[in-house]
Amino acid sequence: GLVKQQLAIKPRHVGLHKVVMMLAEEVRTPGVCEKKPLIMEKLLALMKRLGGRAATVNATDAKYQKEAQTALNVWLEVETKYRMSEEKYDELAEASQFALQHLQVAEAVEKLT
Repeated sequence: GLVKQQLAIKPRHVGLHKVVMMLAEEVRTPGVCEKKPLIMEKLLALMKRLGGRAATVNATDAKYQKEAQTALNVWLEVETKYRMSEEKYDELAEASQFALQHLQVAEAVEKLT
C-alpha cells in the first residue's frame, strides 16, 4: 500500500529508524500477518542491536577524530617551527651579507682616507 510506495521512493533524509517504524506500522495493520508479534520482536531487536552498533561506531569515530586532530596539531606545530627556522636562517644570511658589504665599504673608505 501507501507505506510500500513511501519506502520505494524513500528520500535520503529518512533514517533507518523511520524506515523500520514504517515497516512496523505496516505490520500493525489488522489482518496483514499472523506472525505480527514475531516480526515486531525481530524488528525491535534489530533496532536495539543497530542502536548499540551506532553508539560503538560513534565512540570509535570520536576516538579516531581526536587522534587525527592531535596528529594534525602536532604536524602544524612542527611545520610552523620548521618554517620559522627557515625564515630565521634566511634573515641571518641576509644580515651577514649586509654586514659583510658594510665592512667592505668601511675598508674601502678607510683606504681612501
